[in-house]
Amino acid sequence: KNQCGPADLTDEQVFASNKITYSGQPVGVIIADTQRHADDAAKKVKVTYLNGQTPILTLDEAIAQKKWLGPGGDKVKSGDADGALKTAHKVIKGSVSCGAQMHFHMEPHAVVCEPDEEGQMKVSGSLQYAKATQKIIAHVLGKPLKDVQVSTRRLGGSYGSKITRNIQSFCAVAFASQQLDLPVKMFMDFNTTLETSGRRNPFRADYQVGLDANGKLVAIKMDVYADGGGKMDGGNGVLFLALNCIDNCYYCPNVELTPYFCMTNNPPSTSMRGPGWVPAIFMIESIMEDIAQEVGVDGDLFRSNNFYVKGQTTPYGQNLKYFSMNEMWSQVLASSDYQKRKAAVETFNQANRWVKKGISLVPCKFGLGLAGDPQGALLDVLQDGSIVISHSGVEMGQGINTKVCQTAAMALGVDMKNIRIVDSSTLTVPGAEATGGSTTSELCCDAVKRACDELKKRLEPIQKIMGKDGNDWQKLIQKATSAGIDLQSKGWVNYAASPLGPWTYNSYSVAALEVELDVLTGNYQILRVDILFDCGISLNPAVDFGQIEGAFMQGIGYARMGQLCCKSSRSLDLQLLFCCCIGSRIGCFDGKLSDFESGYSL
Repeated sequence: KNQCGPADLTDEQVFASNKITYSGQPVGVIIADTQRHADDAAKKVKVTYLNGQTPILTLDEAIAQKKWLGPGGDKVKSGDADGALKTAHKVIKGSVSCGAQMHFHMEPHAVVCEPDEEGQMKVSGSLQYAKATQKIIAHVLGKPLKDVQVSTRRLGGSYGSKITRNIQSFCAVAFASQQLDLPVKMFMDFNTTLETSGRRNPFRADYQVGLDANGKLVAIKMDVYADGGGKMDGGNGVLFLALNCIDNCYYCPNVELTPYFCMTNNPPSTSMRGPGWVPAIFMIESIMEDIAQEVGVDGDLFRSNNFYVKGQTTPYGQNLKYFSMNEMWSQVLASSDYQKRKAAVETFNQANRWVKKGISLVPCKFGLGLAGDPQGALLDVLQDGSIVISHSGVEMGQGINTKVCQTAAMALGVDMKNIRIVDSSTLTVPGAEATGGSTTSELCCDAVKRACDELKKRLEPIQKIMGKDGNDWQKLIQKATSAGIDLQSKGWVNYAASPLGPWTYNSYSVAALEVELDVLTGNYQILRVDILFDCGISLNPAVDFGQIEGAFMQGIGYARMGQLCCKSSRSLDLQLLFCCCIGSRIGCFDGKLSDFESGYSL
């Protein structure tokens, strides 16, 4: 079967059979004896297209021609935005856009498919979503799920690219392996990965914002457009994410947000670190800055005057039972010496014509939804007391294996060196959702803790009989083994929907950033950044500091990356920019800021 669409099996084909909807759409696969021979042969393939039409390559073109991939989803509405706009003291209208972003993970899509003697297809690859990969490959091969086993050890980076966009090529390799009855390995070259595997959704928001006489937001009406590319990929979920966070930290009693999911002839857009969230926050922050300049007030003061207060409700029904932004904002203002540096920047700019400085303070509210995201862990204790764990999450540099190992070691009272994390597999922990959304680490840690608690219950009677010797892990396991105790346990988590709204909870952060720009060349330096992050209780502060630093640099890449241009000749133009971060200070909300001297280059 040729259907492999992740949102709808009929939406996308493994190999295009009649109509081409985007540049780079696969039409076949080359099987060769070496990777080089396969790459060279693929370059020699010539495809003839009939009935060519003018492609739609930009979001603005799609909006103008009303080209939709499908429904955009439900509106977000609270109060009466139209009525409030009519009575507002001042109304500001405008439009803000943000473009695509390529994933640029270090490891391209890669997979090995191997049929066994009983007809089972074993798939080992670089992926984030084993459940969907198993289901779609089984559909393409015409096999039941029991005959397709999917596993992964770790990823060399992904940022969302390997949730769904890897599945099409995996299906092609599995099909070839089945037809030849031989193992087939694919290591996609990087250009092909970029051409076929999507990017962050470009967004546009057309807005009307009403203010009262005190500069408070009273109404927001916004049409939000997302470029889905040439196929549905995972559907319009990115618009749900965007609309349910585009308020960021700002209260407005009357809001109406209307989503539109647009079609262009670009590769299907897909999840990219903070899908929906990052463009939405960029757009609302741009709007807040534009409004502040329009009405002639300080942007920082305008933002803080419109912050939520604890207990208020967002337009999408999220009750902010916890909201720490006001305290964090004040802390960063003080710890970064922001006002003094802001005055120094103004003085510098008045004295220098060709080199300018800028400084800004930006808040962020990020919603995390644990509901409907089942994850699990399988724990085996061996005769010598060593432990093997297979969990449903995928290690891709975010430290999930370290956190799971720490959780098990703490729960069982053993040394981490006695624990081994093995491949994530549909054989050991089937039915779990994708690794993503910044939730999988804590869910897998919860799952492994539940597995440990179940094991401890079984060991408790023997531990009581053994007395003090029961505190010796190896002696306890040896005794339990002799007694025939089952030393395998499984933990599973599947949270119910939160009564507070779509998100189980929010994390909060504030960044103060100072830059220097050469207005003649466009070269710039980040002179200093202060980041304060409220994540609650960190599972591993050392790992999480690294995640904050990495996320910040990827955000810099998004903000400063050159425009992606798709030519009618099918080539993709990429302009790479370079930046250097001289110094950064990152801290936890209730702790002191730590100094980091960084020499990043992108």
